[in-house]
Amino acid sequence: MVTGTNKTAKGNPDTYFLTADNKYVFVMYTTQKTQFVDKALEDIAKCFDEERLGIKNEDIAEIIFCHTYGRLSPKEDKSLRDYCRQKGAMLNLIGIDELGNDIFLKYPKIAKDELGISVDTGQIMTLDSFLASQDKNKMSAPLNTEFMFRDDELKEAEKLLEQNNILVVYGPSGVGKTRFSVELCRCLSDKLGYEIVCIKSNGLEIYEDLVTSLESEKEYIVFVDDANELTGLHFVLDNLNNEKRKISKLVITVRDYARQDVIKKILDYDKPEKIKLDILKDDDIRKLVDVCFGIKNNTYSDRIVAIAEGNARIAMLAGKLVSESESIESIMDASELYNSYYGKQLETILTGSETEIKSAGIIAFLQSIRLDNLERFSDLFEALSLSSDAFIEDIKHLHSSEAVDLCNDVAARISDQCFSNFLIKYVFVDKKIIPLDLMIKVCFDFNKARTISACNILLNVFSDENLHKYLEEQINIIWDEVKDNAEKFEMFFKSFHMIRPTETLLIIKERIDKTDTVSFDTTKIDIKNEDGNQIKDDIISVLCNFHNHQQLPEAIELLLQYYEKRPDLFEEFYTAFVRELGIDANSQFSGYYSIKTSVSFLCNLIKENRNINTLMLFVKVAKYYLKFVFSRAEGGRRNTFTFYNIPIGYCKSVLDYRKALLENLREIFESGAFGSELENFLKNYCSGYRDSINFDVAKEEIVLVLSFLEMLDKDNLHH
Repeated sequence: MVTGTNKTAKGNPDTYFLTADNKYVFVMYTTQKTQFVDKALEDIAKCFDEERLGIKNEDIAEIIFCHTYGRLSPKEDKSLRDYCRQKGAMLNLIGIDELGNDIFLKYPKIAKDELGISVDTGQIMTLDSFLASQDKNKMSAPLNTEFMFRDDELKEAEKLLEQNNILVVYGPSGVGKTRFSVELCRCLSDKLGYEIVCIKSNGLEIYEDLVTSLESEKEYIVFVDDANELTGLHFVLDNLNNEKRKISKLVITVRDYARQDVIKKILDYDKPEKIKLDILKDDDIRKLVDVCFGIKNNTYSDRIVAIAEGNARIAMLAGKLVSESESIESIMDASELYNSYYGKQLETILTGSETEIKSAGIIAFLQSIRLDNLERFSDLFEALSLSSDAFIEDIKHLHSSEAVDLCNDVAARISDQCFSNFLIKYVFVDKKIIPLDLMIKVCFDFNKARTISACNILLNVFSDENLHKYLEEQINIIWDEVKDNAEKFEMFFKSFHMIRPTETLLIIKERIDKTDTVSFDTTKIDIKNEDGNQIKDDIISVLCNFHNHQQLPEAIELLLQYYEKRPDLFEEFYTAFVRELGIDANSQFSGYYSIKTSVSFLCNLIKENRNINTLMLFVKVAKYYLKFVFSRAEGGRRNTFTFYNIPIGYCKSVLDYRKALLENLREIFESGAFGSELENFLKNYCSGYRDSINFDVAKEEIVLVLSFLEMLDKDNLHH
């Protein structure tokens, strides 16, 4: 080309290059259509003009002559070659037919990149192309990320591939099989010099792609993603250690439900090695979204953990959405994530049986089930026109598809929690294949915990207002059916009372009014755990659930009315205020609504009824509320506990409730009551966790605190 233009240079030769032994290769191009041989001889002769070029003929090794003439006759071909041979050089004639053939068979990328012509089905890609195609999809988890958590499995996989040519990577959906396989191929390529080729099915035959993409002089490690979807896996297997197209190592990922079928196909060629990847731990998910997306906020990462259920792909998709939107609202409803990922799987897993989707929904709702104890489902089966035998057959098929784990043909459970979440919404809400009220009513009697858990999944995983309304409607149907049955209603009320908050408060008020007053001296109680203990009383427990609810004031009013009647339950009331209605990790987001409301009612209480029991509750709770840092321990997922410290913020809400508490404590101290208790408070004021103490708050209330000290006796050594 002429430098800086898009035009070919004129001259003889058109271009040239040197061989390894410093001989010249001249290249000529022509589009001559008539009298081609005469034109070719004329151009070639100019290449041997020593005077014009300043090159001796013996320094010319080869003439490459490219043309568009078509096929030469043997006579024409021989005359041109003989002329060059007499000059001591070899002639290489390349016509348009040979050029097209070479591009098609050896260099299809040139046709695609330079001519805009695709000569393959696009299923075979370089590693970079594969990663780019995956990462550009909005609903695909990014793959070009840091490799984490699987170092031991990676070493094991490398060792297995040293012993065999094929490795099958399997495990539950979304555990990171693709990301793991990419890393494995990279490692083997670096160590052994293999060229990496990735295959992703688009439903077309792959034979021509293999012919055009694999070059004979190279050794390949081939990665087949989701091999169960590939139409021509046997064509890939045919090329294992093929002399012409040498696939040296083959790494395959496969969905769990299709693993056995894929392995059977492979066994016709070779015995594969296998490695299973398990779901990630919750802490791993948190670290994953931190490293990949910089998500450090616990509120965000906890939400991602709840959605992902150990599924790395769902976690990455959620992390990607959060990082792009910079808002937790983007992942409050997991519907889009689940539908994009599990919708296609559902079509593959189900056989089309009318009952199978019903059976899948039932086991998803219950999570696990015993097939030898199905009598309890007789009413449900009858309503759904589903027999026990049909249910068992459906479960066995779902097991063969690896959507369900079946142990000894008796115990069955959904293997993927995210898939289970998806099924609950799909079967009971989206398609309404099974009436939700019927499922809740039947299952609540014998598995209350799992019924509540399934309802919580709908409420917490899918933040959809219409879904929430529908769930409330279904629960209300059962509420009205069982409210006249005292025994059934009591259990149902304890579990679902927040569905009807106003009616719940009326029921609780009626129960408090009927409660006998107990005489009890609370000053004898020694609280050993300042963070509170267990709450066993049903009334207190129900009222605590109004934490951050708009009807919290009514709930606290009832709580204090109940305390006046049952001071013997002092420790449970204390626990209710300090642990359930006090500071938690989300208090700052609600403007400290719960603790503000609690303080307001406690202050009014001691103004209206200043007896020893009300003062005792106020002083104990006020001392706790006036801390600067609150330590909390909360039960988490999968039998874990989270311990964390929550410092108070500097804002009007905090300053106001603390001022109200300090002013009332000062009055109590001035009256001479609870002297040692309040001296202990002063002694420990602003202590502990100094790095987390908000001293701006302390500065605001220093005058009030000093007013306590003015009342001390300087002749008293302790004071």
